Amino acid sequence: PGRYIARVAVYGVSVQRSALLRANEPAKSDHLGIVVDLDLRYIFNNACSPLVYPSPRKLTSGNKEAVQKYISFIQKQFAEHKIVDRIRRLREASEAGEFTEQHRQQLFILDLQVTEILLGAENQCSKKRTARNLWSPALKKAGQEVVYWKRRLNHNGILDEGTRDLGRELNLPEVIQQPMIPSLCQFYLQIAWKSYRGIKAQARLYRENFLKKRAKEQAEKGNGDIEKAIKAIKHRERIKNDYASIRGGYGKQKLGLSTLDTPDESTGGRKLITEAKEIHQYLLRRNEKHYSQATFTTFGDAGPGFPYIDPDNPDSENHIAALLDGTFTPWESASPAVCEFIRELKCTIMTELNIKLQLPDFIQLFKSIPENTASSVSGLHYGHYRVLSQMKDDTIIRVLFDLLNIAFVTNSPLPRWKHATQLMLEKGKGPGIENLRIIQLLEADMNWLLRFLWGRQLEKHAVQYGAYNEAQFASPGKLCQSAILNKVLFFDTLRQTRQCGALMDNDATAAFDRVLPALCVVTCRQLG
Repeated sequence: PGRYIARVAVYGVSVQRSALLRANEPAKSDHLGIVVDLDLRYIFNNACSPLVYPSPRKLTSGNKEAVQKYISFIQKQFAEHKIVDRIRRLREASEAGEFTEQHRQQLFILDLQVTEILLGAENQCSKKRTARNLWSPALKKAGQEVVYWKRRLNHNGILDEGTRDLGRELNLPEVIQQPMIPSLCQFYLQIAWKSYRGIKAQARLYRENFLKKRAKEQAEKGNGDIEKAIKAIKHRERIKNDYASIRGGYGKQKLGLSTLDTPDESTGGRKLITEAKEIHQYLLRRNEKHYSQATFTTFGDAGPGFPYIDPDNPDSENHIAALLDGTFTPWESASPAVCEFIRELKCTIMTELNIKLQLPDFIQLFKSIPENTASSVSGLHYGHYRVLSQMKDDTIIRVLFDLLNIAFVTNSPLPRWKHATQLMLEKGKGPGIENLRIIQLLEADMNWLLRFLWGRQLEKHAVQYGAYNEAQFASPGKLCQSAILNKVLFFDTLRQTRQCGALMDNDATAAFDRVLPALCVVTCRQLG
């Protein structure tokens, strides 16, 4: 700072903010990095629509006070509306095979009511957010001193037992641990606040010194594992602070997709879209076309093979059974490639997959998955399931599990499952429409169901019965890096033996976006 070389000189460009990064950020250099935030409205002569951010979550599992209010509200509402008794009757009806259309409507109403109760319980939590500082013993002690003098001032300088114990913990001299006038308490409180703010401003330095001291002590004791763990903590915090410095250079607001770079059909060039409504409509049209790429294929909605696997066709189950048995007769216009594909649809695993859902599996996932994972249009984010799965009493989380289990067993998808959110994320190559990735967010419980059935049960089933090709490395018990190693060894062998050879990699464009759900169900049934 203060050097001419560390200045930003601009001409004809509106600079919103600029900041200097710390030394050796983002790479080692004898120059300091500079972050510059430019005004898009000035550069492109247009006004970008303001970004809209989702409302922050009030419920987090780490906030014990909020969790207590949240659970108390749910328990009160569940008892008042007899939620547990109602879900028990629906569960008994589904297990007895007596689940009717009336029960289905009751299930939907109950799910809606439980959702409203959980969201209402979250609203009882505080709007305050905990701002985490870099912890160190010095910062802790300074904060406790502020608390000590606040308590002294609130009691007009008189000491109670709790305050006296806190003073002993802080090693305050006995001359301080005496009754004193409020004005003197106010004076000491101001000093404590000044000390706390000073340490807080240097929190990173105090934190690094504390970790260094801890690592040195553990090394002297011969605790190598703890020393490595402390060094790993320092490394993670260093990376986190580096990214925080860059974010700080851009200001408080985070930048999102405020500009979309699209082809211009009228000129054959490119154009920028900056108005929110226009971006939204363009993305909807583009995504509808993108997801319709397989419509006119053989088993697409407009293809000749779709009526045989159409879920709405009453005869489709007979056709699917014939496909899996290997007795299906293709239509006259079917090509040889389609006929071969149909022959390969014959069932390879005759043992049926175990699809019974268990409460412990439901609880275990939500205990392990990060609660800040994005999900759901309804508002039932992962934080709800994380808090409820950590309770010793599983009554409330069992209600959520029973709602999912009954809907699955009785073929009654919940209404909130029929809505999803599509997010467009940049791949790091700019705001070009071809460089955006589509992320689809589902309800948290539905996402667990799909993950459990496809990602766990079906995959284990396929591996157990040898359905995977030996060349498939993305499977349990194998490493994806092994495929790269095989490729390197293949070329090394060719070079050493002086032989000619070639290797071809096929990367299908939008492969997962072309998957047909109706055909996917048939291929999964092929595996059991």
